[in-house]
Amino acid sequence: MSFHDEVAVGDIHIIHQFEFADEAARTGASGLIPSDIGKVARQLDNDSFFILTDDSPVTWLPMAQGTPATTVTDETLLNQATAVGTSVNFAREDHTHGSPTSATIAAAADYAGRFELASIGTGDITLNMWGWWFDTGTAQLYIVRNRAGVLYAVEVTTL
Repeated sequence: MSFHDEVAVGDIHIIHQFEFADEAARTGASGLIPSDIGKVARQLDNDSFFILTDDSPVTWLPMAQGTPATTVTDETLLNQATAVGTSVNFAREDHTHGSPTSATIAAAADYAGRFELASIGTGDITLNMWGWWFDTGTAQLYIVRNRAGVLYAVEVTTL
């Protein structure tokens, strides 16, 4: 028996055990046995791959496939609902983690507000309060907290 590193380029076997014309042929396959579980099938009509997870009833699990996502939901907007996503593209480009409602933020007792300034000082955020600061000079967004008269900032994103 030879190993992959001993085989000439172009002579390594294909990854799948079975080929089916379409979904109907794949899901209606007969003659599968328990030792086939874990083997890969190629569906020719859409060039997709599946792993056999049960031979009776015949059950196929799709393998990861698709194309890289090109968009994501902007998580900086408020009042977004959570969504698992259904896209087959990598990273499920239509997923969202949701965000707090604007009422939640407005109701926070220690929220000082949002500032768009070239610089910010302890006088801009009340003692022990927090806020968003967009640095108009560098286009950086920060979460800022005035703790005991000292401003602490965490960069959120580069815009």
